[in-house]
Amino acid sequence: MKKLAFMILVLVCNYAHGLSVSIAQSGTGANSCTRTLTASVSGGSGNYTYTRSIVTPAMPWPGPNNVSVVNLTLNQTVDVNLSLHDNVLNQTTVTVYRILTGSFSVFIPNLITPNGDGFNDNWIVTNAAKNFSPINAYGYTLTIKNSGNTQVYAASGLVVTSHLGIIGGDIQWNGRVNGTGSIVLVGTYSYQLTLVNCSQSTLYTGSIRVWY
Repeated sequence: MKKLAFMILVLVCNYAHGLSVSIAQSGTGANSCTRTLTASVSGGSGNYTYTRSIVTPAMPWPGPNNVSVVNLTLNQTVDVNLSLHDNVLNQTTVTVYRILTGSFSVFIPNLITPNGDGFNDNWIVTNAAKNFSPINAYGYTLTIKNSGNTQVYAASGLVVTSHLGIIGGDIQWNGRVNGTGSIVLVGTYSYQLTLVNCSQSTLYTGSIRVWY
């Protein structure tokens, strides 16, 4: 799945007296649980009044107004509008991506047939709809063990850039020891998969049947 690039939409009007305003946003990565917006102002009298609002989708403003810096923890992606009042009105808008919170959307298969026929050759964790959309997590750890409790595979991941976090297909196993060795023997293997987002860490356990 193509990951969406971080985007800032800026509408700036410059008046004769040179007043302008823009918004800098930090904390855009999936593992950042707060978005920080900082207004950068130039020109004007210096007697600024800041008024912020969430315009898309329309919802109550969750933070303080009349400040140049705000911290947001949002459960959905929104457009934040900043109106700067001086002798004139100036405005700018920024798209603020949602914080990854709440339950995970995940489907964990229980079968892998690593025989190279193009069907179930890899054990692939997807979202609940069994596709390659986000699963609402920014980090994971995975261990897979054989019936003798010996680890045959381990992996972990942490998304620090894309706001989408981990998507279906990011977590998978090809049926090989350590991912690069020989294909494991036919049998039943156990997995422990931990998913993490800004509100919880959940451990999933189960079994994988290897057959080919």
